[in-house]
Amino acid sequence: MKLPTALLLLIALLAVVSHGQQRATAYFHTAEMPNAVNYLPPPPDSTSAQFAYDMTQYYWGKTMRDTERGLLAIDDAHCSTSHLLEMYSECIGLRLSKSTTPAIYTMMANALTTGSKGVSVCKEHYQRVRPFQRFGEPVASGETLGQTSYPSGHTNRGWLAALLLTEVCPQAQDAILRRGYEYGQSRVIVGAHWQSDVDAGRVVASACYARLHTDSTFLAEMAAARAEFLRLITPLSSLTQGSREATLPGYATDSIQSVSVKAEEQKLMRKED
Repeated sequence: MKLPTALLLLIALLAVVSHGQQRATAYFHTAEMPNAVNYLPPPPDSTSAQFAYDMTQYYWGKTMRDTERGLLAIDDAHCSTSHLLEMYSECIGLRLSKSTTPAIYTMMANALTTGSKGVSVCKEHYQRVRPFQRFGEPVASGETLGQTSYPSGHTNRGWLAALLLTEVCPQAQDAILRRGYEYGQSRVIVGAHWQSDVDAGRVVASACYARLHTDSTFLAEMAAARAEFLRLITPLSSLTQGSREATLPGYATDSIQSVSVKAEEQKLMRKED
């Protein structure tokens, strides 16, 4: 029996209240997720043009390691829910965390746990050797990694997080997606993944994102996350309109005002249409 939307939203809000004592819970079992072995091509053969591009990108990544971009790539080795929310906070202008945005955190933690199931079967199936392992070099990020390169799990998490947050805050979609793209490229720079691993990771994330939207619990938690976000930015947008000097801990007022302005522009465009 299909539950009313209001009841689903109430369930999601109750889950948020109790999340402090709970671990992230996947919306689906692994067997229920799209199987990347069935829809992705195998990793490029070492004699193919695709692998030649992988090699080109690997050497490009090495040229970036002693730059600021290289330092960012090392920091991008972190992939926890908390780290990803902190990373994307800069794109939105609102501090996202377990304490400040519990509904967003809960939805994100559960969704990312589910998304990881989308790459696990494919990784184990192909057991692809990572770039740094092939060349006998240390990985630039200092991580301890197994021989399961394809597809990239970090990229899957980073891109899925970007897609989810564009749904929460569509006004900042371009900045969020740009950062999500670069997060994947960081895996090439540190030598943890081939470019084809990263490209495949984004495809898997997109497949997982679509699957999430077939689950009523996810939809309720996403609704709660969006409601929380709108509740937080509404008073802040009013504050920035009243005083350009106003600031609050954890908030970038310029970004909040930008989000608010874009929201109003979108409303006007819909009216004109």
